[in-house]
Amino acid sequence: MTITNAIMTEHPPKARKLRRNPRACDACSRRSVKCKPSTEDATRCQNCVDFDEPCTLHRPIRKRGAQSAAARPQVSESLPSNLSPPGAPLQAVPSPMHIQSPTLHQDWLTPLLQDNEALILDLIDVFFEVIFPIFPLFRKPTLLQRVASGQHLRNRAFCASVASMCALVTARVRDGATDKSKRDALFPEGHSSESFFAAAEKALPVTTALTREVGYMQAYVLLSITSIQYGDSVKARYYLNLYHNCVAVGLLHNEEEWPRGLSTDEVEERRRLFWSTYTLDVFTSLIWRGAVRSSEVMFNVSYPSEYELLQQTESLDPARGMQTEPSWLDGWNFVTNLYRILEHVLHHLHTKPHRTPSISVDIYEHWQATTPLIQRVTDMYHELPAIFKSIRSPTNDISKDLYSFQAANIAATVQLVRMVLFTVKRSSVEEKCKIASEVMRVFANVPIEYLRAISSPLLHHLAGIGILLGSTFYEKMSESAYSQLRGVLLEFATLISNLENGMNYTVGKGNSDKLRAQVTALDKYWVDQTQQQVIQPPQMSVRAGDSYQPSSDAEYIPASFDQANPDSISFPPELLEDWSSIFNFL
Repeated sequence: MTITNAIMTEHPPKARKLRRNPRACDACSRRSVKCKPSTEDATRCQNCVDFDEPCTLHRPIRKRGAQSAAARPQVSESLPSNLSPPGAPLQAVPSPMHIQSPTLHQDWLTPLLQDNEALILDLIDVFFEVIFPIFPLFRKPTLLQRVASGQHLRNRAFCASVASMCALVTARVRDGATDKSKRDALFPEGHSSESFFAAAEKALPVTTALTREVGYMQAYVLLSITSIQYGDSVKARYYLNLYHNCVAVGLLHNEEEWPRGLSTDEVEERRRLFWSTYTLDVFTSLIWRGAVRSSEVMFNVSYPSEYELLQQTESLDPARGMQTEPSWLDGWNFVTNLYRILEHVLHHLHTKPHRTPSISVDIYEHWQATTPLIQRVTDMYHELPAIFKSIRSPTNDISKDLYSFQAANIAATVQLVRMVLFTVKRSSVEEKCKIASEVMRVFANVPIEYLRAISSPLLHHLAGIGILLGSTFYEKMSESAYSQLRGVLLEFATLISNLENGMNYTVGKGNSDKLRAQVTALDKYWVDQTQQQVIQPPQMSVRAGDSYQPSSDAEYIPASFDQANPDSISFPPELLEDWSSIFNFL
């Protein structure tokens, strides 16, 4: 029976005009959303058309008023025989108001996920706006359909991935990833990010790795990213390691070991998950000076391809029916290439005298020289299509904004790789400052909407560059080099301050002030040392008898000293002992 026929049967034409459907279809009733007729299909409502579901009216009609005890249906304790298995088309089942679903008794399921389907669907939309461009872990049509059919209430692995996704989205929204109106609408009382995080943890079994379920692996990765957003580095590493346990047990690093009979969607889902987490692994090993948990030389996994085709009508040539511009995933895969290069560079960045005994063979003896590699990275960037080198203002059209997200991520990652290469090469302060200045220019040209969406990982990206810049203080430095480095550091402080003030971060507050205070301390030490070095004090920027005034902005220039005395100055380690903590946003 269609909605139109039901309305005509129950309400014959009268003089009074009907203002709404007197009865919602089964699917809309279950989700507690408005049921409105579709303009595309007269036999289904608009929601059922959107989710490609059958539009039915099979549930019993309830009479108004209180029911007698004899008329009330008894709650069944056993599993209904007509309950659809995960992945099957949605079957008509009695309303939850009449028969309590057995999933409500699952010890891994929380009421938060049972009672808020509409909120979850809204959070999915936000996920694809602000997180999907960097971590494309889901396919939107499939995700929406599975949630709408209630699979997250029956499939434990899918429940864990959905709950962890909601935890990350609400954390990003709370920290300013969307405009205030959407933020207020998505934050009803009691629905915090931490609540979804706890729901995801509850859905994770102890023997997750043995199940080889992709949903659990997605959950671990999303919980790790959410922990970064919270400022909890211990939990971030913990969940990332649990993901790698699953990879080791399920041999996810080798496509030939994947289960047979996977659909194209399932294969692409695994590829996106695998390479997304690889970049996260390399990224976290850099910012926390940890070990890369996997090596790309051991991988046998193809790069993902664009299999959902997100309404790319404008990218098609109507005359030939062919795509005229590259897929956004071409840019995403380019970033993966950069992280594969970065993984090998990190071996040299972290190779220093330590407790581990050395071996007689120099493993890195024939490693490619850094100078040609720096030029190659630059050439790779210039060879990219123009669409990946220009960042346009947001259009609220994800099929277009995906390209700008990739352009912003590419530009920042290229500069990060170059900075690490220059550090390994032991380049001059001037060379490192040049790279850092280019980073500042890159972010100055990125619309604030993208910076808010990237959120906390952006601060860590800057922190990695800041820590690498700090390594230059352990060498002797000329006045011109210090002046240049000082200017870059103050630019860093300004950028971090803008991010702190404009993005409502949960963590990292006050780091810009710490950086400015550190620059002030360096300025004072520089002035004191230059005054002691000269035999005949030249004309100083701080006049004799005047007290030292700490700098508060970039206009202050350190005191100069006699050019006849060109000795450089090195800073004592105790003055720099808090340097890493300045860029520690966790």
